[in-house]
Amino acid sequence: MKVSETQQKVLESLLQPYKHGKHHPKDAFQERTIYALEKKGLVEIYHHSTFLHGAVRLTEEGKKYIQL
Repeated sequence: MKVSETQQKVLESLLQPYKHGKHHPKDAFQERTIYALEKKGLVEIYHHSTFLHGAVRLTEEGKKYIQL
């Protein structure tokens, strides 16, 4: 599977804790990039009460892709 340079940077940033806690707000990233990564199965969008539009986290497949 091939990802763009921007998508690679997003995946790498999701490995690090976010500056205000461990959850990453979906609004912190470009919508097109996040949806493209979700379509590839590398990230997951989930509901978190702190964020209006949800949060983003790596899936197991996303973690494996980063380690390659």
